[in-house]
Amino acid sequence: MVFVAIQIGLSAECSAAPSSEKCGSNQSRRILQGPEKLLSQLHKKAEKASNAPFSPQGKFDEEEFKYVGKIKLSEKDRYELVLLTTTWGESCRATRRLLVFNADGAYLGNYGSLPEEPSKLTDSKVQFPFDEGDGNVIDFSGAKPQSEVRLDGEIFHFYVVGSKKSAKSSTKR
Repeated sequence: MVFVAIQIGLSAECSAAPSSEKCGSNQSRRILQGPEKLLSQLHKKAEKASNAPFSPQGKFDEEEFKYVGKIKLSEKDRYELVLLTTTWGESCRATRRLLVFNADGAYLGNYGSLPEEPSKLTDSKVQFPFDEGDGNVIDFSGAKPQSEVRLDGEIFHFYVVGSKKSAKSSTKR
């Protein structure tokens, strides 16, 4: 497994897929973007979860583990958010998941198959580049992540660690 550490902040742009010559090669390159020590710790904790969000070695071209930010609800309660973008297949398809960790770094679960990267983090909300009427926010102000959210007219579920739910994609409403 190869890790490449890069320091950058949250970007409003979509993650660029690897060049077409790399797609379909299943090189299994993993990239950390953000605070290296924190991301390494969170990655290790997520790897040990009963339903780890990562693809097996040799089944993807690139996995980007990108720090989105911290949502602080109180002195003790906070969430660490990481965007996991997996690029795979001949067509360089990208699958995005927003991973949620608690204050101790324990992996809680994820919102899967997101159509775009988050564009902004304010207070307890993660915003996406969609019209407000179609849904553009995941609100983390509650005691636990919302079980479902509406983004760009689609419903996305929070898949909890240890849940028997499959990580199927969303449904239009």
